[in-house]
Parts: sequence; C-alpha cells; structure tokens
Amino acid sequence: ILQKTRSIFFQRTMAPQQIPMVKHYKEQQKKMKFKMVYDIDDFIWTGDLEGEDIPDYNFGKKTISPEVQKTSIEIMKMMDTVMVSTDFLGRYIASKGVDMNKIKVVHNTVAQAFWGMQRKPHIRTKLTKPRVIWSASPTHWSDEKKLAGDMDNAWLDWVKKSVVDGKIEFIQMGGCPWFFKDIEKKINVIPWLHSYQYHLAVLAARPAFGISPLVPNFFNYSKSCIKYQEYCAAGAVGIGTYFTNGQPSPYDVCQVKVPDNITVEKIDETFKELCEPEKYNKMLDAQYNQLVNSHWYTESQGYVNMLMEIF
Repeated sequence: ILQKTRSIFFQRTMAPQQIPMVKHYKEQQKKMKFKMVYDIDDFIWTGDLEGEDIPDYNFGKKTISPEVQKTSIEIMKMMDTVMVSTDFLGRYIASKGVDMNKIKVVHNTVAQAFWGMQRKPHIRTKLTKPRVIWSASPTHWSDEKKLAGDMDNAWLDWVKKSVVDGKIEFIQMGGCPWFFKDIEKKINVIPWLHSYQYHLAVLAARPAFGISPLVPNFFNYSKSCIKYQEYCAAGAVGIGTYFTNGQPSPYDVCQVKVPDNITVEKIDETFKELCEPEKYNKMLDAQYNQLVNSHWYTESQGYVNMLMEIF
C-alpha cells in the first residue's frame, strides 16, 4: 500500500504516544517517497501575550496539556506540508519553529451536496420579524463557569431585548446557554448535532440572518470563516464581527461586518437597513456569488485543484 501511496494525511496528530508512529512513517518515507501532510485548524497553545491561550469558556481547553502543545510542534517539524485554515494560524506555527515554506493555507469549505445548489428567491417586502440564527457550539460559552464567551458583548443584550420585544424570531444552535435560560421558552433551541445532521437543521430553520459574535483572542484570530460560509449556503445574510484592535477576524470577509464594540442601538440600525428588500437582496446575491468565486464549495474545481497541488 505504501509503495502506491502519494501522501499520508495526519489530522491533529498531537499526543505524545503518537510520536513513534510518526517517526516510523518518516523512516519508511525514505524508500517509499510519499509525502507527509499535517492538518490543523485550531489554536491550541499558550503564551504570554493577551489572549494567547485557549479561552476559558472553551471546554476543549482541559484536553490540551503542555505535553500535547509541545508534541504538536514536534510532529509538524517532521512533515513535508502543514495545512492550516488561516494566515494567522500559519504564521503563529512558524513562530514556534516550523518551516514557513512547509505551511500552506487551505480555506475551509461547505459541501454543495449538503447545502444544495438552489438560491433562495429575493424578498419583495420588508422583513418585519426576521428569523435570526446564532450557529454555535457550546465551545463558544461556558455553562459550568457562567462565562458568556463570544457572546460577551452587545449582541447578548440585543438578542434578549429583541426577543422580548417581539422584533425577531431567534434560533439558538448548540443547546441553550445559561444566559438565555430566561428567554428559553421564547426562542427555538436546536441541540448540538453531528456533521450529517447539522445542515439539515439549519436549512429547516429557514433563517433570514445569521450572526457571528466574537471576542478578541488568539483562538478566534486563528478561526476560519466556516460559519459565514454556512450562512451563505443557507441563504441567510451573515453579520460577522471584526476586531477593533487590528487583529484578523474570520469574518473580515463578510459582506456585512460590525465591530466587536458595537452597541445595541447600532445593531438595531444595521438590521433596520438590512431588512429592506433592496439591501437584503443585494447582500444575498453578493454572498452566493462569493461562495462560487472564492471556491468555498468543497466540490468546486478551484478547491480540488488546490488540494491536488498539495497532495
């Protein structure tokens, strides 16, 4: 098998006990001539700079030990190529001693086979009570520590106020966070789902808008725009957060983006403008075109060609 293998793909291989296995493949590589390709799309390290850590609200933090952090870099150094999802993540890994020439940025994609090809038709009248979704997993907040996480900003107050005032229909994915328990009966809560169910739940919810609140930290600087891509594919106008400290945000690519220090009043103004048919339809079309032109569909030829060059 190895004699006919072009590349071996190592996905988040970072446990200390996996080092002998990787070294074994490295030794076999001398005569088999296959490539060794590593893949990682999350920030998993700790440092001295502000926000240089896995955030406390992410329950995955407790699974990443100092030994795992060290091992991940050690294993990457043995690879021919290290695939990352963002420029920021690639530069950070290079700062830890991995050869920058090995690092390749490969954007995330959405499967057209899941989300379909049909575009949502234009609206003809103003949206008076739009359906708004926050597509998030429980790694974006902490029920145990009572941390609002990426919702620790004006979006939290805006959602609660808008739901109570009857201005929006709100859809919360990933279960109901502790800070929405007082409005739980007034919102549509969808549990955390695996990949083969997830898109069906989003499509069935028929959101008009998708929001992406974020707070500044290295974990979020390293994130891809996958949630925005999903909103685009679902026909929901995505509203992403950009960081006022000048650091990169996954949602810098959004057609509609707002600062991390936005106010409730400004969010109201943004929605008022976007609910008008002319503006809404314009953003919707721009997003669909962005999906195609940016090769964000997994099946797009541009994306396939990029992968084949790496492998």
